[in-house]
Amino acid sequence: MVEELRQKNSRLEEQLAAKSSEIQRNEVEAERTKEVFVKELDATKVEVERLKKEVEQYELSCKSSERQQEREIQLVSENDKLKENIDELKNALHLSLIHICRCRRIERCRSRWSPYPSKK
Repeated sequence: MVEELRQKNSRLEEQLAAKSSEIQRNEVEAERTKEVFVKELDATKVEVERLKKEVEQYELSCKSSERQQEREIQLVSENDKLKENIDELKNALHLSLIHICRCRRIERCRSRWSPYPSKK
């Protein structure tokens, strides 16, 4: 009976040792897995920061592009106004050189300066 108890105790000690080594292996594996997850988390944080910076640069370039488009529209509008002014000046100065040179009126001839008659 004592012998049986010793054998049983021996088997239980072996099982305990096996379970202890299994627990240790599981703990080591869990620690490795944790390290891998921490590294992946850090890499993900770095990637998120990089993407945030990329988005900020994209937004800045979009704003810059929008400003450039607004400036181009403004320049086109100003260019159109200048063309209109040039056309008006051409019309105002589109008089016969013979008329301008031969006109002998005492007062200045309004037709020299404007194609429209003066209102008095």
